[in-house]
Amino acid sequence: MRIIILILLFAISNLTSTAQTQADTIEVVKGFSTFYTRNNQLLTTRDLIEITKPNAAAYKEMRIAKSHKNFASLLELTGGFMVGLPLGSALAGGEPNWPLAAIGAGIIIVSIPFSVAYNKRATKAVRIYNEGLKSTGQNNLDFNLGFTQNGLGLQLKF
Repeated sequence: MRIIILILLFAISNLTSTAQTQADTIEVVKGFSTFYTRNNQLLTTRDLIEITKPNAAAYKEMRIAKSHKNFASLLELTGGFMVGLPLGSALAGGEPNWPLAAIGAGIIIVSIPFSVAYNKRATKAVRIYNEGLKSTGQNNLDFNLGFTQNGLGLQLKF
């Protein structure tokens, strides 16, 4: 019985085991619009900012992306109001101000590059964040069995 135990201990004396931690990567879902999900849950911009805080580079990109999104939203809201006011007036039977609607449509068009910039920056932030998980998500676990000054010893490194 002692021989079997010694053989087993000798067999695992230099065993190296790799343990993969559960990395919560963020997925980018592209279609008509771009969505970000983690564990099959839709993420908001606020969620992305909170998730990327531990990674300085990803967090910086997300903050820049958020500023683009905020400006695009402001332009879209303003343009939408300027288009909606004349349309509402026309539907109510009043005299619509079509030049106001045209200016509003122009403002909405101006918001498009900022929305595109948000998607590019947010996607870059997600890529940086996911790469950071891959580089830190692998832990090596080393078992070493050998002779020490006090006799036989087991060393565990992780």
